[in-house]
Amino acid sequence: MITSLELVNWRTHSETKLEFGKGTNVIVGVMGSGKSSIVNAICYSLFGTFPALKNRSVSLEEVIMNKPNTQNFAQTKIDFNQEGKNYRVERIIKRDSTNEAKLYENNMLIAGPKQKDVNEKVEKLLKLYKEHRRLTYLIFEYLFRKHPKLAWKNLDQSQCQRVCDLLWNLSEEVIDFDIISQNVYLRELFSAKGYVALEEKSSTFEFDLLINLKKSDYKGATLTFEYICKQCKQIYPFSFHRCPSCHAIDSVLSEPIISKEYSEKNNSFQ
Repeated sequence: MITSLELVNWRTHSETKLEFGKGTNVIVGVMGSGKSSIVNAICYSLFGTFPALKNRSVSLEEVIMNKPNTQNFAQTKIDFNQEGKNYRVERIIKRDSTNEAKLYENNMLIAGPKQKDVNEKVEKLLKLYKEHRRLTYLIFEYLFRKHPKLAWKNLDQSQCQRVCDLLWNLSEEVIDFDIISQNVYLRELFSAKGYVALEEKSSTFEFDLLINLKKSDYKGATLTFEYICKQCKQIYPFSFHRCPSCHAIDSVLSEPIISKEYSEKNNSFQ
C-alpha cells in the first residue's frame, strides 16, 4: 500500500506532501491545481515513467518546474509497504540529464543511485581497511549487508570478536562454511547460533551456554548485544561508529548477552 508521496519542483508542485490511508483516496482541486501531476508522479516514482512520457507527448525535462522561477531539478519520494516491509523510492530529475534513483528497504539503501557507485564505494572501503586496519565495524557492517562474499574474503579473523553481533545476525544463506571451519571462535559462535555443530563447548560463557541448551533441544534462548566504548568504557544498547560520550572513532566493542528468543507468533515473554 502506498502511504505517502513527496514532490519537489514537480510541475506545479513546489513542495507537496500527501499522506494516504487504507481504502480509496480521493484527490480534489480546481483545474490546473496539479491533480494529474500527482498521478503521473506516483507512476513515475514506482516505474520510472508515466503514460504521457512513454508516448512522448511530453519530455522528462518538462516535469521540472519552470514557473514562476525555472528550477534545475525535480524530485519525487514515495513510501509504500509490501509483505510487512517498508520501502521508499527516491527519484531526482535534472536538466543536465544526470538523473538518479534510490530504493530503500526499512530505511536501508538496497539499490542505486548507480551500480558503479556501489562498486566504487566497496573498493574504497576495502582499500582503507587494508591500508590502515581502521573503521573495522563500519566497513564490515556495510560489506556484510552489500557484498557478504567480499566481507568474508577480506575479514581479518582476529577481528571477529569485534564484529560478533554482525556475524551473529547474518542469515544462514550468506555463511562461508569453509572459513568458519578454520577458525575456533567462528566455529563456537555459529555452533551456538545453531548453523553448524562443530564445537561441543566454548570458552565464551554465552556461546557455551547456548551450545549446551541446544544439546537439550531448548530453543528459547538467543543473544542480544550491548556496545562498549573501549576508550571511555561507557555502555550503550546500540552500536555506534563514534562514541556518543567521548567521541572516539572506531572504539565500539560488541558484548553478547543471553536473552529470551523473540517469536513473532507469540510476543509474550512468559
